[in-house]
Amino acid sequence: MDEYLSTPTISDIKINSDWIQEKSGNYIYITGSVTNLSQSKEIRYFKIEAKFYDSKGNVVDSDWTNGTDLEVGESRKFKIMYKYDNEIKNIELSIKEVK
Repeated sequence: MDEYLSTPTISDIKINSDWIQEKSGNYIYITGSVTNLSQSKEIRYFKIEAKFYDSKGNVVDSDWTNGTDLEVGESRKFKIMYKYDNEIKNIELSIKEVK
């Protein structure tokens, strides 16, 4: 039971709403930050996924980045670099894995 209570879950981390996307040259750069919302759980690993959608809402592709060692209440920046595709009209970010 103690191990379960100390194991972080996806609900213990959030992608902050101030993330941005910028096109530079042939790439899209997505930058933002995540925050450990837990009152007692340290996050040793997390994975962030970006899904890229076309104008009809279909997934064109996805990419991801990861990070480590996010202490209780701490925030950390992330960046995803993706080859630009003019078919992409929307981007959605989500947390896919937490340890």
